[in-house]
Amino acid sequence: MIKFVVSVILLLSSFTAFAASSLSEVAVANASRPADDKKADANRHPRELLDFSKAKADDTVVDLMPGRGYFTRLFASVVGPKGHVIAYVPKEFENAPFKPVDAAKKAAEGLKNVEVKVTPLLTAPAENVSRLSLWSGDRCTSFRC
Repeated sequence: MIKFVVSVILLLSSFTAFAASSLSEVAVANASRPADDKKADANRHPRELLDFSKAKADDTVVDLMPGRGYFTRLFASVVGPKGHVIAYVPKEFENAPFKPVDAAKKAAEGLKNVEVKVTPLLTAPAENVSRLSLWSGDRCTSFRC
């Protein structure tokens, strides 16, 4: 009986790992991704980072400081039409020379499940959030909320 229970647990966990992996593979293979994003894949390892984040369909993900939206677009694909991605730029950075708000808005264009939010850092979006992903260059830290 114990062997049966352990076998079922291992089988179910492999389905979960496969589902996460296939979601990330579909996101990376999405034909609508910009050519520049595809060129960056070799250095950014998107499939591995998406698997590490454990984002899944129907999640709400906060992408803090989305930059040009490389991961914002990938998350949008992973969470799907019922999920939600918040491309969050702290108001304190609103007038930065690299124009993070404009870049986030451009990244969100055409993505119905992406919303750009600009609020003071201490009022960052937190309600109904499934994942909080902090991106710094090519490094990812993901927290289950």
